[in-house]
Amino acid sequence: MSRQEISLMGAIGTVKTGTGVVHGITLSSVIAKVAALPEGTTELVINIMGPGGVKETGDYIYNFLMSLKPEMRIIMNQVGDIGSIMSKIWFAGDERIALKGINPDTGKPYEIFIHNPWMRVEGDAATMQAAINAVKPQEEELAKFYADHTGIPLEGISPMMAQQTGIDAEQPVAMKFATTFREPLSIAAFDMK
Repeated sequence: MSRQEISLMGAIGTVKTGTGVVHGITLSSVIAKVAALPEGTTELVINIMGPGGVKETGDYIYNFLMSLKPEMRIIMNQVGDIGSIMSKIWFAGDERIALKGINPDTGKPYEIFIHNPWMRVEGDAATMQAAINAVKPQEEELAKFYADHTGIPLEGISPMMAQQTGIDAEQPVAMKFATTFREPLSIAAFDMK
């Protein structure tokens, strides 16, 4: 068995913000990382964290990672907060190791954050209605995805998404968002010699 590691850290896709454009993780960048693995890799650890991003890009990345199975076993290793569409990519893991502890950047527990899809739209009422019509099926698809993967019924997962829920501490394992959890590594655990 050959075990290798890659990282997916940052925003998913190309995201327009108030200050410019953020070029994040793309399908092609993930394909390139996997293609660079040594031949015979049978187990892939993915260190994962990020705020989310473009849903379609996240869907493509999830589907690509799923296509690697069963030849490659995927282990997702949470190394920071996982938000939005990054949480769907997280579910590509055969094993999903949640991080239990306090995030030093936020002072809050590490979390897996789920919510209804968002969309930024400018325009008249017809444009706004078209946006609502486009995002509602995405919301329903994502709720069904989480329900199918966790066993939480739609009646339970949909309100969690609507309330923008952060799942932290031991909750990810109990709610089947994760298969196990680990404590963060202490800097004192490393010999810096």
